[in-house]
Amino acid sequence: MNLQQLKIFVLTAQLQKLKLVAERLNIKQPTVTFHLQRFEEECGVPLFKPSALRTLKLTKAGESLYPLAMQITMLSEEIESTIAGFNEKQRGTLRIGSTYTPATFLLPEQLVSFKSMHEEVTLSLEVKPATTIIEKIKNYELDIGIISYGTIPGKHFISHMIFKDDLKLLLHPNNPLAVKMNIEIDDLIKETFIMHEQGSTSRLLIDHWAQEHDITLSIVMEVSATETMKEAVKKNMGVAIVSERCSLREVKQGELVYKEIPYFQQDRFIHLIHQKDRVITPLMQDFIDTTIEYFRTCHNDRSPNS
Repeated sequence: MNLQQLKIFVLTAQLQKLKLVAERLNIKQPTVTFHLQRFEEECGVPLFKPSALRTLKLTKAGESLYPLAMQITMLSEEIESTIAGFNEKQRGTLRIGSTYTPATFLLPEQLVSFKSMHEEVTLSLEVKPATTIIEKIKNYELDIGIISYGTIPGKHFISHMIFKDDLKLLLHPNNPLAVKMNIEIDDLIKETFIMHEQGSTSRLLIDHWAQEHDITLSIVMEVSATETMKEAVKKNMGVAIVSERCSLREVKQGELVYKEIPYFQQDRFIHLIHQKDRVITPLMQDFIDTTIEYFRTCHNDRSPNS
């Protein structure tokens, strides 16, 4: 058993086609087949089962082995990254995962600034739901996560809670609620909602709030992109509940209106997280320090009350 075989096994489990694995690794398909056969011989059990669709599916043994193989390959990449991180030129790739709000409204300027100070470094940004980012950090697939979330479980992670990421009720200026001082839950029952997709952090918090107050919201559309939600509210299709960071410009320009959500407990924050057990290279530490400082400065400068 060697590292190359483990990498090929992991990629085959993920891509499920030998041709795609060969293309990803820039090797010939018979080479992929050879390594997989040798790996199965050393394991002594079949790891893939045949499929009529020419895709390779894991057997029970393969499913048991996959997370261990994944961790080993990720750790090998981390070793390379750690060594590179202590190199004076600090070459290599910094793998960052982020949820939509920080990735869209906070990170771009910081990434440009960080890249200008580390020209030899490649920055990789993956935008996914918070639960996906957390899982990838846990499995060493990402180096650093920047997410909107509630409380981060402390068993596997170091979390830097940067600032609150409050949710607000987003309204068209012509909506009668836009001029009402105190909105009540009964007011919202009459409204139609453009909602985040099921499973997102925002949606989970909103659904919990609705259940807690025994109300059913009238949902006219579910979307994954906050920009689409904003445009729908601009067209007066309904109201939305979004991160306060998302529409500061439109609110200041009078295109949209923010209101407090009645009886809503705000417990969502922007976190910067990384694996508790991994070695933090100088490059990672520099990114952590500068990003936390940038976010806190950015938050203070762009607060709607400033």
